[in-house]
Amino acid sequence: MSEYRDKLFSPAKLNGLELRNRVIRAATFEGMCPRGYPSDRLIDLHRQVAEGGVAMTTVAYCAVEADGRVKEEMMYMHEGIRPQIEQLTRAVHEAGAKISGQMVHCGNFSQNRSLRGKRPLGPSWTINSSGIAFGLPFAGAMTHADIERVVQCFHNAAVFMKSAGFDALEIHFGHGYGLSQFISPKTNRRTDEYGGSLINRMRYPLRALEAVRKAVGESVKLKVDANSGYTPPRAIEVGRMLEQHGVSHYEEPCPYWELEWTAEVAAALSVPVAGGEQDNDLAQWRRMIRMDAVDVVQPDLCYVGGFTRALRVARMAEKTGKTVVPHSANLSLVTVFAMHLMAAIPNAGPHFEHTIEWSDAINAEARALYQPQIEVKAGRVAIPEAPGWGVVIDPSWLASATRQVTERS
Repeated sequence: MSEYRDKLFSPAKLNGLELRNRVIRAATFEGMCPRGYPSDRLIDLHRQVAEGGVAMTTVAYCAVEADGRVKEEMMYMHEGIRPQIEQLTRAVHEAGAKISGQMVHCGNFSQNRSLRGKRPLGPSWTINSSGIAFGLPFAGAMTHADIERVVQCFHNAAVFMKSAGFDALEIHFGHGYGLSQFISPKTNRRTDEYGGSLINRMRYPLRALEAVRKAVGESVKLKVDANSGYTPPRAIEVGRMLEQHGVSHYEEPCPYWELEWTAEVAAALSVPVAGGEQDNDLAQWRRMIRMDAVDVVQPDLCYVGGFTRALRVARMAEKTGKTVVPHSANLSLVTVFAMHLMAAIPNAGPHFEHTIEWSDAINAEARALYQPQIEVKAGRVAIPEAPGWGVVIDPSWLASATRQVTERS
């Protein structure tokens, strides 16, 4: 391996947490908790991921209370599942990896049949369109007592998870779930101290964050992805709140094509701003890096037009002292591309995107595209070194693919 590959897959620290490499399995929903209880399949899945050599695996959708589940088949954190959770964390630790859990509350977005006779609760009264088929057509507004109770649920869940063996916790602020429902003015129409201004709309999510902080201490690094969500004033306002709460990575705060907006945000904040995954024009990349629009550069090899062009982006970033974390959101060939890029540059970032796909079937389909499969073992990965990308596309997949052949007459 080259020195860059050695660095990429060498031990690292995440705010003091010792990691055997920089590969972390994302919190993608497993669907393996029948009746809300962790199954042997869930334990086996994360054991296998750990045995494959990842540094840390993340258990998805750990609801902080029973009513915080979208479906009955999701688990929530309580003493009744301690034996299974401790078996899960022990299995991962015995395989040499760390384990994190994704803390979440669904808010008014519920299909949980066990709620029948009462309504799911969010910031404001609304139609629960996703729950109509499950007998839950309406959602109510949380009272102050409800907010106090759920904040305490976040705290209690964090205490439980830490005591049951989790090494890290992730708090879900996105995807339309409970905390993000309060942040958005489209779903939060309250007129009290939890609605109106952004400061008020952030009050409940930040209280939940502080409750978890109190439960687990200050040894956790937090990252936030805004997904092109804000104008500069709003992005800066949110960013300063995030800085005050110890967030260490702020991705795509403004629409990705508005470089001047993103540069304004980056200049105003101390938290590193990341972006670029959707950009494909080298001139745009040149502008982005020259104007310091981002601190962390995230080219996607498929979007940007291939390895050579992505390498040019990485070299532009290197000249200005910026790190590179390629965008690779699934297990298809884009992961092969990203790994080769990170192994070839001196300014690879401290973490690596693995997959955000929630479906085992989708991930299995992606893995079946080529051989040999990319596997991490004992904290290291053997990047294929055969000609080309070092992998062979499955001939049966190519034979079954629909395609059109153009021939010269």
